[in-house]
Order: sequence, then C-alpha cells, then structure tokens
Amino acid sequence: MTIIAHVQTEWNQTDLSWNKTDYDNMDAVLLESSTIWTPAIYVIVGSKESITFQLNDNLIVTSNGNVKSMIQRYITFQCQIDFHKYPFDTQTCSFGFYKQDLYIFGSTLKANCEVNHVPANEYSIQGEWQLTDLYCHMRRDMSNATYYLYQVVVKRRSVYYVITVVFPMVLTSVMIPLVFLIPTKTGEKISYLVTMFTSIAIFLSYIR
Repeated sequence: MTIIAHVQTEWNQTDLSWNKTDYDNMDAVLLESSTIWTPAIYVIVGSKESITFQLNDNLIVTSNGNVKSMIQRYITFQCQIDFHKYPFDTQTCSFGFYKQDLYIFGSTLKANCEVNHVPANEYSIQGEWQLTDLYCHMRRDMSNATYYLYQVVVKRRSVYYVITVVFPMVLTSVMIPLVFLIPTKTGEKISYLVTMFTSIAIFLSYIR
C-alpha cells in the first residue's frame, strides 16, 4: 500500500536559541537541514524492513530553539491481504515510526495519537478501496524503546465486483439446472450444457 502522508516533526535544540530582542525581534529563521543536527527517524514498512524517513531540506528554527520540519512524503509499506471475505473484505495495514538513537542522545519519540479516526472531509474516495479508519498505538520493542504504530483500515468497494463477478456467476449457476426443462425431443440439451460450460470457462479465464 502507498499513501501520501503529511508529517510534521518538531524537536528542541537549546544551542540554536537566541534572544530575539538582540536581532530586531527576529523570531524564526530558515536553515538547511545539512547545517544542523537532525534526528534519524525510520519508517517500519514490513515485519523485518524499515526505511529512513527524509526530513525537509529547509527547517524552521525559532528563537526558543524549536526546530520544525513539515513535509509530504509517499510511504509504501507491506500489507497482508486476507481474501476470505472477498469481495466484501476489510483489510488492516500497518506502518510505524521509530528513532534509533533514543538512548544515545537522551531523547524521546512522541507522536500525536489523540485523533483515532479519519474525518471525512480530509480525504477523497477514489479507486478500489475506501478508507474507513486510522488508529495510532504506542508500542515498545525488545529494548524497551518506544515506537508508534499506525493502522490503516480500508474496505473494498464491492459494487463493481458484485456486478462483474458475483452476479454473472450466480446467473450462470442458476441457468444450468434449466437444462431439465428442455424437451428431450429437441436434441438441444447437450448443446445447451456445452454453451453453459463454455461460458463458465471463458468467464473464469476472465476473472483470473
């Protein structure tokens, strides 16, 4: 699954603070990320796989030492699909954020998990899947370090599959027993069954 995420990252560095009254009340500046320290944040995209999350090249630094990065990134992560209820299935996919050097720098990773639902006005419905919910949970790994796991719940839009897959299959299955209503004298029973089974074979090759 691939999503586009708007990620806002903030941290405080006291060595970057200044007295704004000494600099014409300048409260914030824009610095390149390569000129200051930035946290190494990773995205968990699979059970045993993670990628580095690249922060924005330009960071906002305020006079009290707060550093802010606001960026939109495409995040691609693995999703195990369960087809038992296809095409009326609901899938839950997960990805997470963690910081590897928490204990080295004495820092903590905190995420906004207060909103555990998706407002309808903040996303658009398109494609095969419909976003139904979003959950955020704090977890701890084997070293007792915290990381945050996001679960994306999507539901398949089944109307298309009902019309193109379920309905034709049910209709064909209902039509096969009708062969017993055909009079034997007409000699059309065999040709009727051959036509039905040929239709099923062609249909199955289409939906594969």
